[in-house]
Amino acid sequence: MRGVVGAYGSSGASASLYYDWHRRATLYRGGARVDNPDGLAVTVQSVTLGLDYGLAPDWTLGLLLPWVSYEGEMPGPGGARLRPSGSGIGDAIAQIHHPLWGGPLARWRGAASIGVKAPTGNTGGTDPSGRLLPITAQPGTGAWDFLGVLSLTRQVSDWTFLSETSGRLNTRGNGVKSGDSVSV
Repeated sequence: MRGVVGAYGSSGASASLYYDWHRRATLYRGGARVDNPDGLAVTVQSVTLGLDYGLAPDWTLGLLLPWVSYEGEMPGPGGARLRPSGSGIGDAIAQIHHPLWGGPLARWRGAASIGVKAPTGNTGGTDPSGRLLPITAQPGTGAWDFLGVLSLTRQVSDWTFLSETSGRLNTRGNGVKSGDSVSV
């Protein structure tokens, strides 16, 4: 979830495009790192269209519409590597954003956002042989999740620096509940 929106402090509309790439190949049990002898990994790429509309000078409504692509890596029969993958529309996020201090031209700005993630993404992806992919390789989760973000922005000349803390309360979808999370 993005804490900064393009229509910050205005009553207009804006659109933006984000690209994210993540690769996870480290395994943990609780907070302790454990060995990964099978080389399990997942690569996630997403392109997200962000649409923002300024409801009032201090309130912005945002919508994030992602296209997600997953590729896993795991051992297969006879030492071969299996690479299950899936792509499609991900879960949409609707959020409302409110500045806490500083205006659009201030050097320092603080803001808060809350939102909900709707289960709009595909959860029925299959591999080339028609087998249903694991939920972790699906573009959607099938769950409603609740989100919150606190952000701090620093403007220096033509550069903008952003720091944010976000949290997610996940619900159960398709028989699976991901853990709640906090990111800094």
